[in-house]
Amino acid sequence: MGDRIETQEQLIEQLKEEIEVRKATEKELREALRRANVPWEQAFQFIGLLTLDGTLVEVNRAPLNFSGISKTDVIGRPFWEAPWFSHSVDLREKVQSAFASSIKGKFVRFEECLREKSGHLRCIDVSMKPVREESGEIVFIIAEGHDITERKWAEERLQESEERLQAILDHSPAVIYLKDLRGCYRLINRKFEELFHVEGARFLGKTDHDVFDKEIADEFREHDRVVAESGRAIQVEEAVAHNEGLLHYLSVKFPLRDVDGKIYAVCGISSDITDRKKMENAIRESERRVRAINKELEAFAYSVSHDLRAPLRLIDGFSQALLEDCFDVLDEAGKDYLTRIWDGSQKMGQLIDDLLKLSQLTQGEVLKRRVDLSRLATEIIGELQESQSEREVDILIAPGLVARGDKALIRVMLKNLIGNAWKFTSNTRCAKIEFGVLPLVEAEAVKEAGGTVFFIRDNGAGFDMAFQDKLFGTFQRLHSAEEFPGTGIGLATVERIIRRHGGRIWGQGRVGEGAAFFFTLRAVGGSPESL
Repeated sequence: MGDRIETQEQLIEQLKEEIEVRKATEKELREALRRANVPWEQAFQFIGLLTLDGTLVEVNRAPLNFSGISKTDVIGRPFWEAPWFSHSVDLREKVQSAFASSIKGKFVRFEECLREKSGHLRCIDVSMKPVREESGEIVFIIAEGHDITERKWAEERLQESEERLQAILDHSPAVIYLKDLRGCYRLINRKFEELFHVEGARFLGKTDHDVFDKEIADEFREHDRVVAESGRAIQVEEAVAHNEGLLHYLSVKFPLRDVDGKIYAVCGISSDITDRKKMENAIRESERRVRAINKELEAFAYSVSHDLRAPLRLIDGFSQALLEDCFDVLDEAGKDYLTRIWDGSQKMGQLIDDLLKLSQLTQGEVLKRRVDLSRLATEIIGELQESQSEREVDILIAPGLVARGDKALIRVMLKNLIGNAWKFTSNTRCAKIEFGVLPLVEAEAVKEAGGTVFFIRDNGAGFDMAFQDKLFGTFQRLHSAEEFPGTGIGLATVERIIRRHGGRIWGQGRVGEGAAFFFTLRAVGGSPESL
């Protein structure tokens, strides 16, 4: 009986000791929380205290509200067996493994999806941190959890946005890149990778000096510096040596600013203008050749004007003198020969004059200004009527026809076209000449019309469309000189003037029924007030 009483007393003493230990433990827990500087019940994150065997001995309100449970559901149980982790065996094993690492003194952190009381999964940043005494001995483990669902959602949206942006950049034909203020590349698109044979991930962090020759790299760096220091966008032409030759780029570089307005990077968009530069060089070379040809034409014109005219004047002068002084002593054949020689010299003189005028059309600048075509045509018709007042021709000139161009050249062009219409209707009864503009619908139907389509139409001799390719050739004639006089220079002159104005001309005709010539000029036609 006495032994039994002694045993009970020992058990009571042991219980008292355990109670004291529990009180001391609770005190140490509170001290641990104080040392960890963790706001407890007011904290929004999940906080729990674990003993070294993994038992959960304290937890704040946030994780309980998360799962809709009470402290009695979790206190005194192994942490990894708590309801937060009950939906996955793998998750429980992961938490248990993390705890095993933490009691060895390691700080453990991982992200995991936990199911809240509504059934939805939330992304939680879980960590386990050992708490040590002053001696360094680990006495507890603090488990924390931060709900990062919104942050993860924002990160995913940001990643999707970045992927969309990268896709757009990668499908751009331009070279696009981003450099920080030290000149290190932070972003490049696929065109950059393909052009300079670099791999995006490995290339990032490198500078222009890692890719290009020093001279080119220094130039690029200077352009970036100007943008960063001025805070303004610039547009520059840049050249890069490539295995295909020198590549030319038109680069737009502009600063990027953070939320405080501070410049942190320079972005560049470089468009390949190599083909354009080649074309510009080709145009300059063509212009050089044209200038050389024009000089040759000037020399030719001078030769024609002086060298050819001198013997021509002798032929003209002496044949005229023979006709005047020796007319009575010449028989009819001699008189006919001399007359033909003199007529031939006159025609040759006219040919030389026309040829000189044609060559001069390629020289000088086209002075574009507003030109009243209707007024010019009326003046030309008046001159023709004055020279042949006996002719009756029905004239129809549309009012308000205007364009932009060189007035002197356009007058020569109209004089040739209207003069041809006047000439080729000379044998036509009820002759008619019309100058106007095609209606918009008809003009749009004309392939490559290139703007307002003017026309000059007559009902005269016309021409065979089988020979239309010869219309604008020099010295090309579709009618004999006996039937209709001329040198064959007129339409060639017209075509050259219209071409110098950026337009085009074409003709339509039918033998015995008349002809129509259509032409365009670079400027838009319309009312006089519109130009």
